[in-house]
Amino acid sequence: MAIQDGERGNAKIWLVGGGVASLAAAAFLIRDVGIPGHHVSILEELDKIGGSLEGSDSAAEGYVVRGGRMLEGKYLCTYELFDSIPTRDGKQSVTAEIFAWHAAMKTDSKSRLSDHFDSTFFKRDFWFMWCTTFAFQPWHGAVEFKRYLVRFAHMADGFSCLRGIMRTVYNQ
Repeated sequence: MAIQDGERGNAKIWLVGGGVASLAAAAFLIRDVGIPGHHVSILEELDKIGGSLEGSDSAAEGYVVRGGRMLEGKYLCTYELFDSIPTRDGKQSVTAEIFAWHAAMKTDSKSRLSDHFDSTFFKRDFWFMWCTTFAFQPWHGAVEFKRYLVRFAHMADGFSCLRGIMRTVYNQ
């Protein structure tokens, strides 16, 4: 559906699912297309938005994404979007806050499980580093595991000390 310039103020947009894709789509519709925010509706069956990111708090106070969401410097589209979103205190963009926090909070954690398990895959150090980093469980799907492996395997050497992983202020 193409929205003509004169129709932007009257357009009603409905997004299905309150996950990160709909939240990002809503932000882009408001920022880049000029759709008024109150004309964008997100349908979500759960009582929380954010999908697997599980957002909390309120429109008046701001939103917090719980859990250790891992970012890295290559997330150019994410940072471009976050650059247009102010922080809760309104002093800077979310992108600026993330990069400032990352620069200030150098992580070098040595806290990992030692190698005292038998030879099956789910008892190896790699699995424990992987599942503690990404909250995986042995019953999660192989396709999801492959997707994360392809996406983050280049960072595996830093998992033992959390090197190379950027976080937001609310992850810590």
